[in-house]
Amino acid sequence: MKRNIACFIIISLLLMYIGNAKVTCAKVDIQSTVKDISGTKRKLTIDSVKNVGTKLEDFYYPSEYGQVANGHYYYMRQTKSNQFTIYPDAGKKVGSFKEANREPGYMRYGFGWYGGKFYLDIRNDEMKMIKVAVVDLKQKTTKTICTCTVHTDDAMNKYLNHTEVYLYQNKIYAMHGLGDDKEFKVEEFDMSSGSLLYTFSFPKPGKNEIMNFINIADGKIYYAIERLTGKNQVTFRCRDMETNKDKKVFRCNLSSKNVHKNYYHYGDNTLIMKGKEIYYYGTYGSGGYWLNGLVYSIPSAGGKMQQIGKGEIRDFAYNNKYYFYIDKKFSLHRQNRKTGKDKVISGIKAIKVDCTKKGLYVQKYDKWFDDDDASGFEYANADYGHALYFMNFKGGNVKKIAQYTMGHMSYEDWE
Repeated sequence: MKRNIACFIIISLLLMYIGNAKVTCAKVDIQSTVKDISGTKRKLTIDSVKNVGTKLEDFYYPSEYGQVANGHYYYMRQTKSNQFTIYPDAGKKVGSFKEANREPGYMRYGFGWYGGKFYLDIRNDEMKMIKVAVVDLKQKTTKTICTCTVHTDDAMNKYLNHTEVYLYQNKIYAMHGLGDDKEFKVEEFDMSSGSLLYTFSFPKPGKNEIMNFINIADGKIYYAIERLTGKNQVTFRCRDMETNKDKKVFRCNLSSKNVHKNYYHYGDNTLIMKGKEIYYYGTYGSGGYWLNGLVYSIPSAGGKMQQIGKGEIRDFAYNNKYYFYIDKKFSLHRQNRKTGKDKVISGIKAIKVDCTKKGLYVQKYDKWFDDDDASGFEYANADYGHALYFMNFKGGNVKKIAQYTMGHMSYEDWE
């Protein structure tokens, strides 16, 4: 009898454990309920993230590069043809390097710190390829790790422009495809040998939809599918890189304004994820300084999505107390996260803002690259550099860190 009672207790405990385990799994799968901008309730299946990939951000000019990493703000200036110098904060330079073995054709660059080393992707529109390289700051040289060849059948090199490069867990990920491209895939390369390890394939989006890759975090590839007709709706999904399983992360209706009627959709839907901070930043426009966006906070614990800023913005940064953003007229705003109070904090016209623990780094807008002056595109290889400023979170104690520069209009003229 005692044995039977003991067996009954053990079985009951096991059933209780299994039941609790199922409940726990269910809670992990559905983290919270979020109301989107239209008031519709949605399920958010992500609570927080720990490890986020580093994107090698593509820039029209190397001097547009700015990145907060390792507790510092890094920026760059180009001194001679294919020669670059990296600076931290307002101090002395980190080092210089020269991009060797330059092929014919218009070159563009993406830059980023990862694991204490500086990396770049080199884009050659004419040869339709992207090289990923690591910089040796002691030798002042670059070493190519891998080369990714892309294919396109139109004059705008659409597929090449829509390839993004991420560094994550000592691997390189080339994410191909945005808009209505024929093929959507992610190539995984070994960071040491440069060998291709695996290719993740994705189905083409449906009619009247566009798709783009947006991030890598905690072993998952995140991407967005946006509907071009009816309500402005975006669906975020992720692909587990270990199991290759795919699931929906979040779907939301955004502003009632349908941006597709007024703008060419350059396409860049991004989830900014850090811990429990989740933001949706959707940009659109024709590219360059005319690329506007809408930013929304997505509460990981549940609640209602909130739009950040007043209407369309050009850039966005944040800390624990404030949101900082640049409006369409290039004014820098500070918005209190708790009260929503919003004010312009600087008279400097800005195109880019980055936030560190000590203050803000602001790149100044210059009308040379304005919509009415096409020289910014006509002379795409110009030695152009923005004036860079540092200021506190109130917009005070302004210091000019780097001067505005615009030198030779063609690298071919340099010796």
